[in-house]
Amino acid sequence: GVAEAVLRALIWLSRRRPVVDAQRFRLAEKALTGSPAFRSLDSRQMRDALRKQFHLLMVDEEAAITALPRLVPAQEDRVAVLDLIDKAAAEIGGLNAEQSRDVERLRGILSETASEPRTGGQRRRPPPEGREQRPLH
Repeated sequence: GVAEAVLRALIWLSRRRPVVDAQRFRLAEKALTGSPAFRSLDSRQMRDALRKQFHLLMVDEEAAITALPRLVPAQEDRVAVLDLIDKAAAEIGGLNAEQSRDVERLRGILSETASEPRTGGQRRRPPPEGREQRPLH
């Protein structure tokens, strides 16, 4: 859903900062907790969601980012994701140049229709014999 997509995107964007300090994290959290997508999450659920999204990015960063349209198929939810990213970025004092380029890439990925999945220009290898490959969402 929206909360998971926002967390995944913000974690992905944070890789472009050498240090994500506690103050920036609290500011981003403050920006998110007022939104409808995050109101229903208690602190434990938020930690679990953060952990899951972090691990998905660690397993396959490109697949996790290009899977965002499947995670939030409705256009209004995609707009909400981008709005929340912008709100969190503004709250922490903006984005550096690399992060701004990455946000533009996210805009492109999330502007795709559900019938036009993005592969990132890479072909997926078939799963090993007897193992099913599942999408990262």
